[in-house]
Amino acid sequence: MTSNRNKDNGYRVYTITELRKIILISSLRKTVYYIENMKQLLNEIETQNYKKVELTFELALQKLNSQLMKQFLGIAELMKYVKYY
Repeated sequence: MTSNRNKDNGYRVYTITELRKIILISSLRKTVYYIENMKQLLNEIETQNYKKVELTFELALQKLNSQLMKQFLGIAELMKYVKYY
């Protein structure tokens, strides 16, 4: 992604669409989302198809919650063994 620079101070100047892309990339990089799928979502932002982006966030959240639940169950099982010994 490229952005223009402010001629007075050299700071980057982003459009609203570019900011949305940055937030999307930053958020999904922390999840289990693949870069190929992110490219498609970035295109959805360009076309302002925010419903698809919202659905993607919901699915990523569901997947992370599922993984977290499995980890909690694994911890509970380990705690049984720790208490046993």
